[in-house]
Amino acid sequence: MSWAYDESGESSDRFLVALVLLIPLTASAALLWYLGFGAVERCSARSSSYTCRICGSTRSVGRNYLLGYIPLRGREAIHYRSPAFATCNHDWSSGISCAVRQPVPDGILVLVRQDAAYGAFVLRNQKASPERAEYQWWYRPDGLGVFDANDPSVITGHGTTPGIEFGPFSISWSTHGDGSGWLYYRHWPGDAVKPEDLHLCVTDHHSIEGIDAAESKWKYKATPVD
Repeated sequence: MSWAYDESGESSDRFLVALVLLIPLTASAALLWYLGFGAVERCSARSSSYTCRICGSTRSVGRNYLLGYIPLRGREAIHYRSPAFATCNHDWSSGISCAVRQPVPDGILVLVRQDAAYGAFVLRNQKASPERAEYQWWYRPDGLGVFDANDPSVITGHGTTPGIEFGPFSISWSTHGDGSGWLYYRHWPGDAVKPEDLHLCVTDHHSIEGIDAAESKWKYKATPVD
């Protein structure tokens, strides 16, 4: 018996070995491309916003997710940096709000200023379910701040929510529960504010008598951090 060298058979074996090795390498390369270069089209971005309970600064934290659930990288952006930001031991709470810092109880006098016009209102009968409230309002457009009932320049009336609207003023309201509710500024923390923008001043008074809304002692705010 004699053995003959079969060159074609050896070439076939080499081809099969190369093919066996090539298939997983090709699959691996395709997977790497999918996770890398091709990932751009399959990424989703999510962002969460936060407000510091102490200094009022705001930030957002964003993260990209591969295929919608595999976290890739994160980034942080400070939107409003309060004067106390550098020294504050931040306590971040979820969300950024335009609401006044504390809910407003029934019977509390709220002063309003917009350009040269002054107004005031008192919320009453604030309810959680159904969500509603009543309010009494006063308004004068001449730049003076005393709401004398005998002054013909003073206009007064009553209204019900969903919003608080009288004269040129429009203030958003939502319930905090029976007997109290939230009022909202029109600007976010850090926004540029103009004199003609809506300004609010929540007082500790229960009556309009003896109040001069134009006095400098009242601190009017157009954002939560003014």
